[in-house]
Amino acid sequence: MDRTIRRKRKKGTKVAGTVMIFIVIAIVFVAYVFPIFWMGVTSLKTKVQIFDTKPKLFFKPTLNNYRTFIGTAEGGEVGAGRAGAATSFIAAMGRSILMTTSVTLLSLLLGTMAAYVLSRYKMPGKDDLMFAILSTRMLPPIVVLIPISLLFTNIGLKDTYLGFLLLYTMFNMAFSVWIMKSFFDDVPFSFEEAAMCDGYTRFRAFLKVVLPMVKPGLAATSIFCGILVWNEFLFAIVIGTRKWVFMPPTIFTMSYGAEGIIWGVLASSSLIYIVPVLVFVYLVRKNLLRGITFGVIRG
Repeated sequence: MDRTIRRKRKKGTKVAGTVMIFIVIAIVFVAYVFPIFWMGVTSLKTKVQIFDTKPKLFFKPTLNNYRTFIGTAEGGEVGAGRAGAATSFIAAMGRSILMTTSVTLLSLLLGTMAAYVLSRYKMPGKDDLMFAILSTRMLPPIVVLIPISLLFTNIGLKDTYLGFLLLYTMFNMAFSVWIMKSFFDDVPFSFEEAAMCDGYTRFRAFLKVVLPMVKPGLAATSIFCGILVWNEFLFAIVIGTRKWVFMPPTIFTMSYGAEGIIWGVLASSSLIYIVPVLVFVYLVRKNLLRGITFGVIRG
Protein backbone atom coordinates (compact mmCIF):
# COMPACT_ATOMS: atom_id res chain seq x y z
CA MET A 1 0.00 0.00 0.00
CA ASP A 2 2.79 2.42 0.96
CA ARG A 3 4.66 1.66 -2.28
CA THR A 4 1.53 2.31 -4.33
CA ILE A 5 0.93 5.63 -2.59
CA ARG A 6 4.57 6.65 -3.12
CA ARG A 7 4.39 5.74 -6.79
CA LYS A 8 1.21 7.76 -7.24
CA ARG A 9 2.76 10.75 -5.46
CA LYS A 10 5.93 10.47 -7.53
CA LYS A 11 3.90 10.23 -10.74
CA GLY A 12 1.78 13.21 -9.70
CA THR A 13 4.94 15.21 -8.96
CA LYS A 14 6.34 14.41 -12.42
CA VAL A 15 3.10 15.40 -14.10
CA ALA A 16 2.96 18.66 -12.15
CA GLY A 17 6.58 19.39 -13.01
CA THR A 18 5.93 18.72 -16.70
CA VAL A 19 2.88 20.98 -16.67
CA MET A 20 4.87 23.77 -15.01
CA ILE A 21 7.62 23.44 -17.61
CA PHE A 22 5.08 23.72 -20.44
CA ILE A 23 3.48 26.75 -18.77
CA VAL A 24 6.86 28.49 -18.47
CA ILE A 25 7.68 27.67 -22.11
CA ALA A 26 4.28 29.00 -23.19
CA ILE A 27 4.83 32.25 -21.25
CA VAL A 28 8.29 32.75 -22.76
CA PHE A 29 6.96 31.94 -26.23
CA VAL A 30 4.13 34.45 -25.90
CA ALA A 31 6.52 37.09 -24.52
CA TYR A 32 8.75 36.75 -27.60
CA VAL A 33 6.11 36.22 -30.27
CA PHE A 34 3.45 38.71 -29.15
CA PRO A 35 5.50 41.83 -30.03
CA ILE A 36 6.00 40.48 -33.57
CA PHE A 37 2.30 39.64 -33.80
CA TRP A 38 1.31 43.10 -32.61
CA MET A 39 3.76 44.69 -35.02
CA GLY A 40 2.14 42.76 -37.85
CA VAL A 41 -1.32 43.86 -36.74
CA THR A 42 -0.18 47.48 -36.48
CA SER A 43 1.30 47.39 -39.97
CA LEU A 44 -2.17 46.59 -41.37
CA LYS A 45 -3.96 49.43 -39.59
CA THR A 46 -4.63 53.01 -40.51
CA LYS A 47 -3.49 55.87 -38.30
CA VAL A 48 -6.96 56.20 -36.77
CA GLN A 49 -7.09 52.49 -35.94
CA ILE A 50 -3.58 52.53 -34.45
CA PHE A 51 -4.42 55.36 -32.03
CA ASP A 52 -7.81 53.98 -31.12
CA THR A 53 -8.16 53.84 -27.31
CA LYS A 54 -9.87 50.45 -27.69
CA PRO A 55 -7.59 48.31 -29.88
CA LYS A 56 -9.41 45.80 -32.06
CA LEU A 57 -8.14 42.47 -33.34
CA PHE A 58 -10.81 42.35 -36.05
CA PHE A 59 -10.67 45.29 -38.45
CA LYS A 60 -10.47 46.07 -42.14
CA PRO A 61 -6.75 45.67 -43.00
CA THR A 62 -4.88 47.97 -45.34
CA LEU A 63 -1.57 47.56 -47.16
CA ASN A 64 -1.00 51.29 -47.49
CA ASN A 65 1.79 51.27 -44.89
CA TYR A 66 3.74 48.75 -46.95
CA ARG A 67 3.05 50.70 -50.14
CA THR A 68 4.25 53.87 -48.45
CA PHE A 69 7.51 52.30 -47.35
CA ILE A 70 8.34 50.78 -50.73
CA GLY A 71 7.19 53.91 -52.52
CA THR A 72 4.14 52.64 -54.43
CA ALA A 73 1.36 54.35 -52.47
CA GLU A 74 -0.83 56.63 -54.56
CA GLY A 75 -2.41 58.40 -51.64
CA GLY A 76 -2.96 58.13 -47.95
CA GLU A 77 -2.85 59.81 -44.65
CA VAL A 78 0.87 59.69 -43.96
CA GLY A 79 3.91 59.90 -46.15
CA ALA A 80 2.30 58.31 -49.19
CA GLY A 81 4.07 58.65 -52.48
CA ARG A 82 7.33 60.01 -51.07
CA ALA A 83 9.73 60.95 -53.81
CA GLY A 84 12.42 58.32 -54.22
CA ALA A 85 10.97 55.99 -51.60
CA ALA A 86 11.03 52.93 -53.84
CA THR A 87 14.60 53.64 -54.93
CA SER A 88 15.68 54.20 -51.33
CA PHE A 89 14.07 50.98 -50.14
CA ILE A 90 15.46 48.76 -52.91
CA ALA A 91 18.93 50.30 -52.78
CA ALA A 92 19.14 50.17 -48.98
CA MET A 93 17.96 46.56 -48.86
CA GLY A 94 20.47 45.60 -51.54
CA ARG A 95 23.32 47.32 -49.73
CA SER A 96 22.38 45.68 -46.42
CA ILE A 97 22.24 42.22 -47.98
CA LEU A 98 25.55 42.77 -49.81
CA MET A 99 27.35 44.09 -46.73
CA THR A 100 25.97 41.42 -44.40
CA THR A 101 26.94 38.64 -46.80
CA SER A 102 30.41 40.06 -47.43
CA VAL A 103 31.23 40.66 -43.77
CA THR A 104 29.88 37.27 -42.69
CA LEU A 105 31.93 35.38 -45.30
CA LEU A 106 35.10 37.36 -44.58
CA SER A 107 34.65 36.98 -40.81
CA LEU A 108 34.14 33.24 -41.20
CA LEU A 109 37.18 32.91 -43.46
CA LEU A 110 39.59 34.89 -41.28
CA GLY A 111 38.09 33.81 -37.97
CA THR A 112 38.10 30.11 -38.86
CA MET A 113 41.74 30.14 -39.96
CA ALA A 114 42.82 32.13 -36.91
CA ALA A 115 40.83 29.89 -34.56
CA TYR A 116 42.37 26.75 -36.11
CA VAL A 117 45.89 28.06 -35.63
CA LEU A 118 45.18 29.11 -32.04
CA SER A 119 43.62 25.73 -31.32
CA ARG A 120 46.26 23.48 -32.87
CA TYR A 121 49.58 25.27 -32.42
CA LYS A 122 51.45 26.16 -29.26
CA MET A 123 52.78 29.69 -29.32
CA PRO A 124 54.05 32.16 -26.72
CA GLY A 125 51.48 34.66 -25.54
CA LYS A 126 48.51 32.79 -27.02
CA ASP A 127 46.29 33.54 -24.03
CA ASP A 128 47.20 37.21 -24.19
CA LEU A 129 46.38 37.23 -27.90
CA MET A 130 42.98 35.64 -27.25
CA PHE A 131 42.27 38.25 -24.61
CA ALA A 132 43.32 41.04 -26.98
CA ILE A 133 40.91 39.70 -29.61
CA LEU A 134 38.11 39.53 -27.04
CA SER A 135 38.86 43.06 -25.80
CA THR A 136 37.63 44.48 -29.12
CA ARG A 137 34.09 43.70 -27.93
CA MET A 138 34.47 45.07 -24.40
CA LEU A 139 33.84 48.73 -25.18
CA PRO A 140 30.44 49.91 -26.38
CA PRO A 141 30.57 51.07 -30.01
CA ILE A 142 29.65 54.66 -29.10
CA VAL A 143 32.98 55.03 -27.26
CA VAL A 144 34.99 54.55 -30.46
CA LEU A 145 32.47 56.17 -32.80
CA ILE A 146 34.13 59.61 -33.00
CA PRO A 147 37.75 58.35 -33.38
CA ILE A 148 36.75 55.87 -36.08
CA SER A 149 34.66 58.47 -37.89
CA LEU A 150 37.55 60.95 -37.89
CA LEU A 151 40.02 58.25 -38.94
CA PHE A 152 37.86 57.05 -41.81
CA THR A 153 37.32 60.65 -42.97
CA ASN A 154 41.07 61.37 -43.02
CA ILE A 155 42.03 58.20 -44.90
CA GLY A 156 39.11 58.33 -47.33
CA LEU A 157 37.19 55.28 -46.11
CA LYS A 158 34.09 57.09 -44.87
CA ASP A 159 30.93 56.19 -46.77
CA THR A 160 32.71 53.45 -48.78
CA TYR A 161 32.19 49.74 -49.22
CA LEU A 162 35.76 48.95 -48.14
CA GLY A 163 35.44 51.07 -45.02
CA PHE A 164 32.29 49.32 -43.80
CA LEU A 165 33.70 45.92 -44.74
CA LEU A 166 36.86 46.45 -42.66
CA LEU A 167 34.98 48.05 -39.77
CA TYR A 168 32.29 45.39 -39.40
CA THR A 169 34.77 42.54 -39.94
CA MET A 170 36.95 43.92 -37.15
CA PHE A 171 34.03 43.93 -34.71
CA ASN A 172 32.94 40.42 -35.73
CA MET A 173 36.35 38.78 -35.52
CA ALA A 174 36.11 38.28 -31.74
CA PHE A 175 32.93 36.19 -32.10
CA SER A 176 34.32 34.22 -35.01
CA VAL A 177 37.62 33.36 -33.35
CA TRP A 178 36.27 32.48 -29.91
CA ILE A 179 33.31 30.42 -31.11
CA MET A 180 35.26 28.52 -33.76
CA LYS A 181 38.20 27.85 -31.45
CA SER A 182 35.88 26.06 -29.03
CA PHE A 183 34.76 23.79 -31.87
CA PHE A 184 38.28 23.04 -33.07
CA ASP A 185 39.30 22.21 -29.49
CA ASP A 186 36.59 19.52 -29.46
CA VAL A 187 37.91 17.81 -32.61
CA PRO A 188 40.67 15.32 -31.69
CA PHE A 189 43.95 15.92 -33.46
CA SER A 190 44.19 12.18 -34.12
CA PHE A 191 41.67 12.59 -36.95
CA GLU A 192 44.03 14.91 -38.79
CA GLU A 193 47.00 12.66 -38.08
CA ALA A 194 45.16 9.70 -39.57
CA ALA A 195 44.31 11.74 -42.67
CA MET A 196 47.92 12.88 -43.07
CA CYS A 197 49.10 9.30 -42.72
CA ASP A 198 46.87 8.53 -45.72
CA GLY A 199 48.69 11.13 -47.78
CA TYR A 200 46.69 14.29 -47.06
CA THR A 201 48.52 17.54 -46.57
CA ARG A 202 47.81 19.54 -43.42
CA PHE A 203 45.65 22.00 -45.32
CA ARG A 204 43.74 19.28 -47.14
CA ALA A 205 43.15 17.43 -43.88
CA PHE A 206 41.76 20.68 -42.49
CA LEU A 207 39.39 21.09 -45.46
CA LYS A 208 38.29 17.47 -45.85
CA VAL A 209 38.28 16.20 -42.25
CA VAL A 210 38.13 19.00 -39.69
CA LEU A 211 35.97 21.59 -41.42
CA PRO A 212 32.99 19.23 -42.06
CA MET A 213 33.01 18.34 -38.36
CA VAL A 214 32.61 21.95 -37.26
CA LYS A 215 29.71 22.86 -39.56
CA PRO A 216 27.44 23.59 -36.56
CA GLY A 217 30.00 26.12 -35.41
CA LEU A 218 30.10 27.73 -38.84
CA ALA A 219 26.30 27.98 -38.81
CA ALA A 220 26.19 29.54 -35.33
CA THR A 221 29.01 31.96 -36.12
CA SER A 222 27.42 33.04 -39.40
CA ILE A 223 24.13 33.76 -37.60
CA PHE A 224 25.80 35.86 -34.90
CA CYS A 225 27.94 37.80 -37.37
CA GLY A 226 25.09 38.26 -39.83
CA ILE A 227 22.66 39.58 -37.22
CA LEU A 228 25.26 41.97 -35.79
CA VAL A 229 25.89 43.50 -39.21
CA TRP A 230 22.24 43.43 -40.27
CA ASN A 231 21.06 45.28 -37.16
CA GLU A 232 23.97 47.72 -36.84
CA PHE A 233 22.65 51.27 -36.70
CA LEU A 234 25.12 53.60 -34.98
CA PHE A 235 28.05 53.39 -37.41
CA ALA A 236 25.67 52.99 -40.36
CA ILE A 237 23.99 56.34 -39.72
CA VAL A 238 27.20 58.25 -38.92
CA ILE A 239 29.67 56.83 -41.46
CA GLY A 240 27.20 56.02 -44.24
CA THR A 241 26.07 59.47 -45.30
CA ARG A 242 25.05 59.26 -48.98
CA LYS A 243 26.45 56.37 -51.02
CA TRP A 244 26.24 53.57 -48.45
CA VAL A 245 22.99 54.07 -46.56
CA PHE A 246 21.68 50.78 -45.14
CA MET A 247 18.23 49.64 -44.07
CA PRO A 248 18.25 50.72 -40.37
CA PRO A 249 18.89 54.40 -41.18
CA THR A 250 16.40 54.17 -44.05
CA ILE A 251 13.70 52.81 -41.74
CA PHE A 252 14.52 55.53 -39.22
CA THR A 253 14.24 58.27 -41.86
CA MET A 254 11.09 57.03 -43.58
CA SER A 255 9.23 56.35 -40.33
CA TYR A 256 9.24 59.98 -39.27
CA GLY A 257 6.87 62.60 -40.60
CA ALA A 258 5.81 66.14 -39.78
CA GLU A 259 3.64 64.85 -36.91
CA GLY A 260 6.22 62.51 -35.42
CA ILE A 261 6.62 58.73 -35.69
CA ILE A 262 4.54 57.04 -38.37
CA TRP A 263 3.85 53.85 -36.47
CA GLY A 264 2.22 51.98 -39.35
CA VAL A 265 5.20 52.54 -41.66
CA LEU A 266 7.60 51.71 -38.84
CA ALA A 267 5.82 48.41 -38.18
CA SER A 268 5.60 47.42 -41.85
CA SER A 269 9.23 48.31 -42.58
CA SER A 270 10.40 46.40 -39.50
CA LEU A 271 8.53 43.29 -40.62
CA ILE A 272 10.04 43.53 -44.08
CA TYR A 273 13.45 43.98 -42.50
CA ILE A 274 13.36 40.78 -40.41
CA VAL A 275 12.30 38.52 -43.29
CA PRO A 276 15.83 37.92 -44.72
CA VAL A 277 17.15 37.00 -41.27
CA LEU A 278 14.29 34.55 -40.69
CA VAL A 279 14.93 32.94 -44.07
CA PHE A 280 18.64 32.57 -43.35
CA VAL A 281 18.03 31.10 -39.88
CA TYR A 282 15.55 28.66 -41.40
CA LEU A 283 18.11 27.48 -43.95
CA VAL A 284 20.77 26.76 -41.32
CA ARG A 285 18.39 25.59 -38.59
CA LYS A 286 19.71 22.00 -38.57
CA ASN A 287 23.19 23.06 -37.47
CA LEU A 288 22.28 26.18 -35.53
CA LEU A 289 20.89 24.58 -32.36
CA ARG A 290 23.81 22.20 -31.99
CA GLY A 291 26.20 25.01 -32.71
CA ILE A 292 24.80 27.20 -29.97
CA THR A 293 24.40 24.51 -27.29
CA PHE A 294 27.53 22.46 -28.04
CA GLY A 295 30.43 24.58 -29.16
CA VAL A 296 29.80 27.72 -27.14
CA ILE A 297 29.05 25.97 -23.85
CA ARG A 298 31.83 23.44 -24.01
CA GLY A 299 34.32 26.08 -25.14
